[in-house]
Amino acid sequence: MLNKFEKKVLSAIQAYSMLDSGDHVLVGLSGGKDSAVLLYVLRSLSSVLGISLSAFHLNHMIRGEEAERDALFSKELCQKLDVPFYTESIDVPSLADGRGLEAVARDVRYRALDRCSRSIGANKIATAHTLSDNTETLMISLIRSGTLSQIPAVRGNIVRPLIETTTEEVLLYAEEKNITYVTDSTNADTDYLRNFLRLAILPELRLKQESIDNTLCKAGKIYASYKALASRLADEYFEKNEIPESLDSLKTLALDSTMYAVLYCVLSRICELNGTSLTYERFEALCQMIAEGQVGKSVSLSSGKRALIGYGKLIVEDATDVSSDYRISLRRGKNDIPSSPYTVYLETEDERKQRVLDRQQKINKKTKIIQINGSIITNGLYLRPKLDGDKFRCRGITRSVKKFFIDSKLDRALRDTFPILCDSEGIVWVAGIGLADRVAEVKDGELFYLSLEIKE
Repeated sequence: MLNKFEKKVLSAIQAYSMLDSGDHVLVGLSGGKDSAVLLYVLRSLSSVLGISLSAFHLNHMIRGEEAERDALFSKELCQKLDVPFYTESIDVPSLADGRGLEAVARDVRYRALDRCSRSIGANKIATAHTLSDNTETLMISLIRSGTLSQIPAVRGNIVRPLIETTTEEVLLYAEEKNITYVTDSTNADTDYLRNFLRLAILPELRLKQESIDNTLCKAGKIYASYKALASRLADEYFEKNEIPESLDSLKTLALDSTMYAVLYCVLSRICELNGTSLTYERFEALCQMIAEGQVGKSVSLSSGKRALIGYGKLIVEDATDVSSDYRISLRRGKNDIPSSPYTVYLETEDERKQRVLDRQQKINKKTKIIQINGSIITNGLYLRPKLDGDKFRCRGITRSVKKFFIDSKLDRALRDTFPILCDSEGIVWVAGIGLADRVAEVKDGELFYLSLEIKE
């Protein structure tokens, strides 16, 4: 007959559809109170649920002899309960590489559990996270990121049968069933935020508010529901907007306080598509930047990226400056510009038509084209980027190339490597602006097409 604790665990398993009859469950066993109780209670429920059990212990090689003790204890516990036991030792500290040891250990542990489950044919992995663990996780996410991210009861093939039980209930069950376990000495180190909350903060909160665990859990569920709704509205945004980075579209969201969560989802996805992530602090700065819409303003992101306000568009790019030092002699055909999205073509009309035909598609709509006479290209033309102080006279107006770029609304992010065609006397052509007046009237020689294509 099942006791109160076992019934509560069974109820959670059924409520979240964690396990089905015939499942082979691999239990993550550290040897601590939670995982030892999890193994016991699942063994007690195995006939009711129709499941089979195995257990896996990972020695992180962090705590020396204590870690060896835990591995031996876990093995003997499984022998006592007649549960197949598997183990692996991984030198986690050597893998940390500047990252937090706790986070690395967690990643290594889940990968090891996954490997073991695949090798023995277990289709479910059970971990011993409790309601109390969930409370700690919710508080940590609130403190660190202003969110209420909680431990899910089910994530893929990973299930957490103790997720509705508190640490106090686990300890009472262990005492009632005479379940022995080991204690990790690092659990007393309050330098870790989780331990500090567990040992110093939450006990005081529970004295004043007994229902704090259930209250925070409910808040986490409500937050998850709002987050899912915002994500769904973000899906609709991407479906409706052919250019999700459009400044007008993003500004509409940024200026509507009710769409704050939706904008966060949208910007997070844009960042992910460009190989970076979005923190809450960067999100705040990005919101303000979008609302102001000041061209050229930027915000630093993670992974060496930055977000930049272009003309009508949000740009996410590498924050490091690309090389803008090049000089390329112009030749017939294709001229690629290094470290840039630009290609310059010099072609006859027939060559250009054939290239378009070979592609069986329209030329990039950002293409800038002009006709140029053959006598001009005999003067040693070359391509280079804009230099400080560049000026040229075009259509009767002399002004700086920088000013021409601003007036033509060329994205600031594209300017550093933008190719300018020159000869020994200076600038000949700036794509999208025109030919220098000094060569515009030259009519000698065969006509050629000079075009600049900008990759999307």
